[in-house]
Amino acid sequence: VAPFPNWVICPRCRLLAPLQPGVFTLKTDPYRPDKNRFVHSLCNTNKPPNVIPTRFLVACDLGHLDDFPWLYFVHKGNVDCAGPLKLIEYGVSGAAADIEVKCERCNASRRMSDAYGETGKKIMPRCRGRHPHLRSFNEDDCPEQMESILLGASNSWFPIGLSALSLPTNSDRLAE
Repeated sequence: VAPFPNWVICPRCRLLAPLQPGVFTLKTDPYRPDKNRFVHSLCNTNKPPNVIPTRFLVACDLGHLDDFPWLYFVHKGNVDCAGPLKLIEYGVSGAAADIEVKCERCNASRRMSDAYGETGKKIMPRCRGRHPHLRSFNEDDCPEQMESILLGASNSWFPIGLSALSLPTNSDRLAE
């Protein structure tokens, strides 16, 4: 099994990082595989907390799905700094405008609301052509633009959203 999304958050210290050995540890239960989980082994607590997957992903109109480009996003395209990231929530609503990503090394920060709408279309990188659930990774980048979506959102399974409105055209007064 390949974990996806690959980026996780520690609920105690708010560290946002990809699953990597040394920082996160896989805890398995041989009798209850449904209880397998990753924990943040370097968190400054007595008991390492279970990490949770990030709820932000990216997708394109051709159906590709990928991890959110956290380093690219917070550093506005400059990925020279690979400092530790924190995901800070200021409100209780969970709205993108209340969530900030901050680099601990260079202090760069950005609100998640920038990843959506017209602003998001301008600042997000091109799609990398990935299908992580199929372990399919294109060698050539996809020509489409990435769009931010939420984990578990229905639009993660349907690459194009269409709206339909039907107005009946009956001349019979009873049918109207």
